[in-house]
Amino acid sequence: WLSLLSWLSHHGMDTDTLWVEPRLASGGYGLFALRSCPPSSLLFTVPGSSMMNIKTLSPHYYPRLTAVQMVSLHLLLHRPENDQVSSDPLFGPYISTLPQDFDSHPLTRLLREGRGLLGLLPPSSATALERLASRFHSDLETVCNYLHEHLDVLQTSSRSDMPTTDMIQKDNDKFVSEYLWGWLNVNTRCIYHQLTKSRSDPDNLTLCPILDFANHTPGRSHMVLDKSDEKKRQNQKHFRVLSSPVGVETGEEVFLTYGAHCNRTLFVEYGFVLHPSSQKWEDCVVEVLVDDIAEELYQKKESVGAWMMDILQTEKYWKDWTLHSHSGSAYLSYRLVTALRLYELVPKGSIPPNCEDLIQCWRLTLSGMQDEISAENEAAWKRTLGGLCHTMIRRAEIVFGLGKDIGTDIETLWREEKYIAQCILDKIHNGEEL
Repeated sequence: WLSLLSWLSHHGMDTDTLWVEPRLASGGYGLFALRSCPPSSLLFTVPGSSMMNIKTLSPHYYPRLTAVQMVSLHLLLHRPENDQVSSDPLFGPYISTLPQDFDSHPLTRLLREGRGLLGLLPPSSATALERLASRFHSDLETVCNYLHEHLDVLQTSSRSDMPTTDMIQKDNDKFVSEYLWGWLNVNTRCIYHQLTKSRSDPDNLTLCPILDFANHTPGRSHMVLDKSDEKKRQNQKHFRVLSSPVGVETGEEVFLTYGAHCNRTLFVEYGFVLHPSSQKWEDCVVEVLVDDIAEELYQKKESVGAWMMDILQTEKYWKDWTLHSHSGSAYLSYRLVTALRLYELVPKGSIPPNCEDLIQCWRLTLSGMQDEISAENEAAWKRTLGGLCHTMIRRAEIVFGLGKDIGTDIETLWREEKYIAQCILDKIHNGEEL
């Protein structure tokens, strides 16, 4: 920490104005207030030159990689050896404060052990983890090819144990493990920071010293980024972090909200979940994806189901069907309502001759010309929704009944599914608005 502060000072940071420091917290380190901080006041300023991103790294890597690939590669090339400090002349003191490993992260477990207990994940979480693995393997392959085409980059490494040229393969265990460490640092610790003209550019991200010690809270963040000087921030002059409008007390842990993420996203992307008691689910952002169950309903309708799936795909309503709960209120996404209305429009069998007239009634609900197709259709899709929720509860109870120690994170993901399914069932039973 002291080495980091000295390094930041050389980059132009006024460390005397720092209001926070890292301390041990539950599960690792957290960021804590050194003294009481008034509302909306400066907590710290990070010099742009001390942040690791495409602006600060591009001069050292040509041709350019994506931001994720480039930062991950740089971390790989300068990973600290044997728990020592990194010798990277650019970011050594900062790299030395990063986590030493990600052994408990689900992606690490998946790549090292296979599915194992991860095979007991809820289907939506398992699918999200496979997508994360696909992203990783795509970046890994690109970086492997890059290094083979630009062997001189290997000479810039500050490590004595850098994998040799023949080890740089996408299926070499040591190289995969080394790149995974850098990649997960980027995936779990980078924040959005506009560095290009387009706000939506995926390269608008950065690793930021000090800020990345902050742990996640689902509630109100204690920190906000100062956007009053956006142009200077884009030019890499500085990165100002303010206290929230409610301020921070001495010794209080200073949290950052990573985003309004549900547990599925927190588990897959960051490697943890929030573990509320049964009375506290209403304090969490609950979102459960039910694509697998709903798609199976369509498949059971055979030719009619295939016809309906084509319609949903054409209208951009295929999948991404979710159930939600927030602030104690349960509801389902409009996408799911739309899909279920169509599902109940035509029974199993052959496509009816008046299919276009039927579909037009459904399309009127999409345009807002009608609130619903019919009272019968509304009652039917809600019955189907109830069956879907019963399926969710039943399969969660099957997992709980296996008698295995599936781990608290996986158990929480299943309890979350059971919770939201029961909330929706209660609303259906009580005739409440969905």
